[in-house]
Amino acid sequence: MGFGRSASVAVAVVAGVVAALGGAAPAAARSGYGYDNQDPYGTGCASSMVLLQTVDIVTFSATSVGTGYLWYSRNCGTNWISVRTRFAAPTGWPGGMTTNIYRDTPPGEARFTWTRPWVAGAVSWSDMLYAPVECVRAIGAVDSVHGVGVGWIHQPGC
Repeated sequence: MGFGRSASVAVAVVAGVVAALGGAAPAAARSGYGYDNQDPYGTGCASSMVLLQTVDIVTFSATSVGTGYLWYSRNCGTNWISVRTRFAAPTGWPGGMTTNIYRDTPPGEARFTWTRPWVAGAVSWSDMLYAPVECVRAIGAVDSVHGVGVGWIHQPGC
């Protein structure tokens, strides 16, 4: 999902505080491919995130409308993409921010498009794919009044 996950992030923060105070078990009871299509922040995987690559998201007219970031979690062996916009979405704008990530073996994908209004600097992110040794590729896109900007990104060496 993406920018709209503030509720799930808040739940994860509250669960973390409860666990720290009450000694409860960790919230992330998944492993391996069980992480597929899960929120990196809600599972705690983002706590060990490492930035692998960035890409400028540009329109056909060469206007930069955002930046895409490919992330890897050292603790979980997962990848996801996030997009940060450069411009706010105008009121009533039907466009969106897209964050899709793909794995070839075994086939997998996590797709999300944020379509609600956003402010300049807003961030949206995909769910994760487990890929500790497999190559992943991702696309970040922003549909804005400046046009549709797209950026492809992949793990280094792939």
